[in-house]
Amino acid sequence: MTGVAQQGSMLQLNALTNTSAPIVNTSTPGSGIIGQYWVNASNASVISQWNGASWVAAIKPYVALLTSDPTGLTTIASLSECADSGYARQQATFTAAGATVPVTTSNSALLTFSFSVNMAFPIQWMALVSVATGTTGTLLQTWTLNSPWQVLATQSINFAAGALVITDS
Repeated sequence: MTGVAQQGSMLQLNALTNTSAPIVNTSTPGSGIIGQYWVNASNASVISQWNGASWVAAIKPYVALLTSDPTGLTTIASLSECADSGYARQQATFTAAGATVPVTTSNSALLTFSFSVNMAFPIQWMALVSVATGTTGTLLQTWTLNSPWQVLATQSINFAAGALVITDS
């Protein structure tokens, strides 16, 4: 049996990474567990997420590459994101969080970032955000890379499955 804190960590990581087991129903559930998903089978399978008070549009996490340290920042608008031509945030899928402490999850597939020009500035940080473009979403998580990366237009930046790890203890 798992403890309350451990279950909370599992729930947070599963919700953050879109791996919570969804409710599939034709009518709106009365409530859910924070972060839980509802697939509305009577409305083109629209996906909503329980926020603690109501069902809202679901978050799909995207990975962004950053050119300056995000420590202490709390919004996407405050990040210094890569602005090179050809760059785009990549949607990430994650493994289900495990039941052991510390609770962890990681990306479940290869992430590839491509560029159509030589990078102007190196990236050394990454962020998990809730939107594919723009600054109105939610900043979910940040990482520091072991070393800076700066590639030419003919190269790409790849992160293997399992390379991006989120831990909650």
